[in-house]
Amino acid sequence: MDFVSTEDGSLTLRHAQTGEHYHNRAGAYTEALLCYVNPSGALKRLKRTRYLHLIDACFGLGYNSFVLLAEAIEQKLEGRVVIDAIDNDPNLVNALPTVLSFEKFKELGKIFELQKQVVTGPLSLIVRLHHSSLPQQLVRLREDNPNAEVDLVFHDPFSPNRMPELWTFEIFSLYKQLLRPDNGAVLTYSLATAVKGGFIQSGFSVGRTPKVGAKAGGTIAYLGGNSDCDFDFTELPADELASLKTHSAIPYRDPELQLDRLAILKRRTIEQEQFKNISQSQFTRQLPESI
Repeated sequence: MDFVSTEDGSLTLRHAQTGEHYHNRAGAYTEALLCYVNPSGALKRLKRTRYLHLIDACFGLGYNSFVLLAEAIEQKLEGRVVIDAIDNDPNLVNALPTVLSFEKFKELGKIFELQKQVVTGPLSLIVRLHHSSLPQQLVRLREDNPNAEVDLVFHDPFSPNRMPELWTFEIFSLYKQLLRPDNGAVLTYSLATAVKGGFIQSGFSVGRTPKVGAKAGGTIAYLGGNSDCDFDFTELPADELASLKTHSAIPYRDPELQLDRLAILKRRTIEQEQFKNISQSQFTRQLPESI
């Protein structure tokens, strides 16, 4: 594996098929902390409830989960953390020892064993790695958890343009069924209008998470408000709100969870054209007869 050093000293990989790096070049650790862990309020929630159940979707090199666990250990938090990590590439497991050799993972690396329960003082850690496609595993998790009990989802696939099949309305709807309805949330690095539109149509409220490196920020999609003040985000600016009323907000769709990339993109293009035609006809009907 050809590791690439990022600006904070942590390592990432370049994905051969997409050409994309697994993480922001500003820093794999930094991105996980600023884009996922901090805005999710995971540590505040763990401190308050002493329990956290997380789905790490597209686990990859594990940074999002590892940073969460490393920060919890650093803050000497107590309680139980359960992580369902999903990734369809079993070869990435071979990279985890190198990732955990990073200095900030020093304490975590001493105790971490994938697929096993680990107890370190007052903090209990359970990480279950599922080698499966994302939608298939979400369906299984829903069947195994008929009562919504997941606190957070860290959603971290490659970009929507590269892998739209992992950014569909149907996947977001599965998240909604798994999350606690009063304060569940999905965190992702993407600010794409189609992604925000998909979350909104699935029943989420959306906000923006902080800028990381050259990226303008990410998205938080949350349920039930923020009464416990766990989530840390800003409201969407006016231009992004306006874009959510346009054809750009049409989400990616895959009703049977089996379409490939090209079929999903084609379907969205057709739906965008239908939206524009309807909007144009509505606009025309509103024009004065003298025009």
